[in-house]
Amino acid sequence: MKWNELKSGYVGILDKLRNSAPHEVLGVPRDASRDEIKKAYREKISSTHPDRSSEFMKATDEEVAKLLNMAYKKLMKERS
Repeated sequence: MKWNELKSGYVGILDKLRNSAPHEVLGVPRDASRDEIKKAYREKISSTHPDRSSEFMKATDEEVAKLLNMAYKKLMKERS
């Protein structure tokens, strides 16, 4: 698979995440508890870790990590 094909697929994922509600980004129900949110966040954020990323995916993984962090912070703030 060529880089442009890979890149276009991940750009689509980023666009989808950017336009999603925070609970959709983390894959939790709207009424999720703080523990459910934390568990989902940890599972998803671990996949963006630099040790698990290939060299050409680092920029995309950084963007995904930022979106996950924003969603996590927003949901946790709503639950406090």
